[in-house]
Amino acid sequence: MMFKHLFRVLTCVSVIFGCASQAIAGEDSRPFQLSLFSPVAIVEKDKSVHGLGINLLYGMNQNVTGFDIGVVNHVNMDLKGLSYGLINVAGNDSVGVQEGIISWIGGNCKGAQAGLVSYIDGHITGVQMGIYSGAHEVMGMQAGVVNKASSVEGFQLGLLNMTGKLDGLQIGLVNIASEKENFKALPIVNAAW
Repeated sequence: MMFKHLFRVLTCVSVIFGCASQAIAGEDSRPFQLSLFSPVAIVEKDKSVHGLGINLLYGMNQNVTGFDIGVVNHVNMDLKGLSYGLINVAGNDSVGVQEGIISWIGGNCKGAQAGLVSYIDGHITGVQMGIYSGAHEVMGMQAGVVNKASSVEGFQLGLLNMTGKLDGLQIGLVNIASEKENFKALPIVNAAW
């Protein structure tokens, strides 16, 4: 009962938001997406969704602004909003939240990413969490069992924390900052400023 009410509210909000944003975004965007599996969907995969996307098995769109919810959510370019599913893929940048078992961003992230496996090809400004969290550069926090980044400006919390350049703090069983002059690997706490 509560799920039906929440679904109706999200649908209404996304349709209103999508109609307003469609005028701004142009003809290639739609306010609502319902996909069984791509290409069996209301909106073609080369179009964008500005509102609510529901992907029953697998959905793919060019860009998503708003909510992208389903089993497998695949955005070819940019995600601006919330992507929640078992597997989430954003081919380029993400501004907002991506959460699932596997979460992958091909560009940069501003916001949060969570999953059993969380990976960002570019840099993250915000929070990344997962059993495995990996990013090129972190400005903020990584938390998980294994955290890996080329550069960290902020905080890593996990059993194994690895980075090249550290400008901040690592707390974990094993902490590695390979570009430090001294004490590149330390148990419990590692810091560099």
